[in-house]
Amino acid sequence: MSSASRPVVSVVVPTRGRPDLLPQTLDSIAGQDLAGEIECIVVHDEPTITTPVSAIWSGDLHVREMTNRRASGLAGARNTGILAAQADLVAFCDDDDTWDPRKLRLQTEALDRTGALVISCANTVHFAGRRNIRRAPAEFVTFQDLLRSRVAVLHSSTILARREAIVERIGLIDEAIPRGASEDYEWQLRASRVAPIAVVDEPLVDVLWHERSLYAANWSVYVGGLEYILDRYPEFDQCRRGKARLQGQIAFGYAAMRDSRTARRWVSRCLRHDWRQPRAYMAMLVSMRLLPPPLVMSQLHRRGRSM
Repeated sequence: MSSASRPVVSVVVPTRGRPDLLPQTLDSIAGQDLAGEIECIVVHDEPTITTPVSAIWSGDLHVREMTNRRASGLAGARNTGILAAQADLVAFCDDDDTWDPRKLRLQTEALDRTGALVISCANTVHFAGRRNIRRAPAEFVTFQDLLRSRVAVLHSSTILARREAIVERIGLIDEAIPRGASEDYEWQLRASRVAPIAVVDEPLVDVLWHERSLYAANWSVYVGGLEYILDRYPEFDQCRRGKARLQGQIAFGYAAMRDSRTARRWVSRCLRHDWRQPRAYMAMLVSMRLLPPPLVMSQLHRRGRSM
């Protein structure tokens, strides 16, 4: 690719075992109304490419394919794409999500206007026939905001960032997190330490939740990622509400794994920081076999929320 045809945005799409869903994702990227070329980097998180894009999709988009040669999982796959990107701006899109045609245009305009390094957007969660729009709490999300709350609007498929900021200032996605669980949240914490994350308050991404989602009901992976983040960020010690939130989530995860003793230990830690944290009480009920975890998750997902 010559410098004259250098893409405006490089879109990194990690994929593994979902060739039936990937074409609609590529359609939505190809349908962007952004002026200038978009390159799409499809990173197969497997040793070899078993289903090439050309076998399942024939749309009008510059697609580069490669395998993940870094740590297996979303973190390594995203980093492979980031390092291969040729544009100054890098966006992420999961292989089961889709974009509104205005997504990249509105975000690049907002980046220019605000000078932000990273930008997100409102999104719509689709689960079991229901739609829930998750909007921005403010024009910018700060590090303190992310200590207090996961800030659901910052879904990985909404993120657009300056490549130089990722590589030189924020850092790549952390590949040391156990099986990549909560890697997006950890990276957002790091990014917001450098500068607040801007948000376009328009629902420009459709997020699909389903039984094939990577971490669906994989509680040991879920717990491992949250424990890693608590250990890595001592700032949670100064944010009792945020620390209790993570401790309650960990407690629920152990309860779902039927490790009642460990779950109750985490419940105790959680309630010492915030006795109002509902996740602690749900974890207690699950540990006592009075509340089935799938029922809790289904009800949360129907409202566009996660644990």
